[in-house]
Amino acid sequence: MDYLINGFIKNSKLALLIEPFSSKYSFSEGFYEILELDKQHDYKNNWKHIIENIEEKDIVQKINGIRHGKINKLNETFTYYPNKSEENKKIIELSLESFYINNEIHHLGFLIDITKDIEKSKQLEYAKRQSIIIKEVHHRIKNNFQILNSFINIEKKVYQDKPELVIEHMQSRLQSLADLHNQTCKNGDFEILNLKTNIENQDTALNNLLSKNKDITFISNIEPDICLPISITTPIMLIINELTTNSIKQCI
Repeated sequence: MDYLINGFIKNSKLALLIEPFSSKYSFSEGFYEILELDKQHDYKNNWKHIIENIEEKDIVQKINGIRHGKINKLNETFTYYPNKSEENKKIIELSLESFYINNEIHHLGFLIDITKDIEKSKQLEYAKRQSIIIKEVHHRIKNNFQILNSFINIEKKVYQDKPELVIEHMQSRLQSLADLHNQTCKNGDFEILNLKTNIENQDTALNNLLSKNKDITFISNIEPDICLPISITTPIMLIINELTTNSIKQCI
């Protein structure tokens, strides 16, 4: 046992728990490092100071349960605040088993600080999500260009003698798509968009672009809580754009 304990003396992230509720064996260095406890204090018979810094009360009950022989095995991850400081939060794994020898209960297990592992996992998950988002953005931009290209081909036939109209119409559509893109980047949500916000932004842009000196007022009445997938919002915006620009042409 002493050999095993010595093997953990210099490990600050892993602690071997040998009879953690008995004064027979000492805690390894890792125990004090992980829980940030005073090495001079005897915690064998005073776990209250430790468990009162654990956030999850159900896990506290389980620790007390295995300590008093009510449960035989414990594998849990909990949040620990050294010295009750919420600014210094740790994520800790506890594995503990109880067994009997000559009708006497004994305990053996591990205490592991996984705080940095959790942080790295979150960073990797964030990087993975960002990569997916970038691919999604590229995919949507490609689709939007295909849509714009289709509009250009149609309008080239309709307005053969009025290229300035084709350019003006394409400006308005580009503005609508740019507004959608800006909104998704601003909110960080590349799936769901608020319809009212985007239509009102489009109204403002179209008003500035198309209705100068034409005495035209834009009024949109939309429920504030309508949120739709961007795959649906994009064609809605383009349809409204078409209706608006065609209406303005009729007013000229």
